[in-house]
Amino acid sequence: YVDAFRARAALIRDVIDNTKRDLLSFVDPQKPTLRIQAGTRTTPLWVTPAVATLAMHFRGYIFDTQTTLDNVAQKLELHETDLAVAPLTFFSDTTPFFIEPIGKIDNRFFTHETHPLADRSDVTIDDLRQFPLVGDDVPRELADFIKGDPGRLGQFNPLTGQVIPTIRVNAIFEIFGVLERSSAVARLPYDRVRDVKTARGIVELKTNTLKSHPVEIFAIGLKSKRSLPEIASMIDIMKQVERQRLSPEQS
Repeated sequence: YVDAFRARAALIRDVIDNTKRDLLSFVDPQKPTLRIQAGTRTTPLWVTPAVATLAMHFRGYIFDTQTTLDNVAQKLELHETDLAVAPLTFFSDTTPFFIEPIGKIDNRFFTHETHPLADRSDVTIDDLRQFPLVGDDVPRELADFIKGDPGRLGQFNPLTGQVIPTIRVNAIFEIFGVLERSSAVARLPYDRVRDVKTARGIVELKTNTLKSHPVEIFAIGLKSKRSLPEIASMIDIMKQVERQRLSPEQS
């Protein structure tokens, strides 16, 4: 009964949403909006460059990018968000959605060149536990490295499996600022650090024991919206961005 009800409710919402779009095209000069939700890592890697290109082709559109994945599944179902760019860990049920792979994020540990661990040849989890972690919340699937004991890195939530960093910061350049001014460590995609690490004195920690766990990122939205031109084009452009990111010239 629950599945049948959800399916019927989804159809009703689609009809209402499409009717609103049709009515607005006749009686309201309001521009159509593509609403995108993505995380602090996925936004600069794929969303921002794709939106910059898409805006040149969809000149009558407003592009609203929210750098948060809070309640993303619910917002997609309620038509408050049109497209999510995220790992599947944020979705307990993917039945109503289309799912398309975009790329992978390879998180590594970084700190400032003056940090006590900067010259260590093999940094371990015990070493990391002595220092605060800066960044956004670490989801369960990426928190395996703490082995249930974050130490000074942050607070472990046994119910969700997440780690709340000691210094909770979302913006990437704010994270760099904290690294420059403290003994904090950060877990970031190499792509976001590569172009600024020398200028800002950011270095990657050397480790043989802490293994990298690439995270798969997907474009996710309601199946009924997959064929919308703006969403189809956004997904195609993000895939182009990923191909360029993986090209030999970018490595």
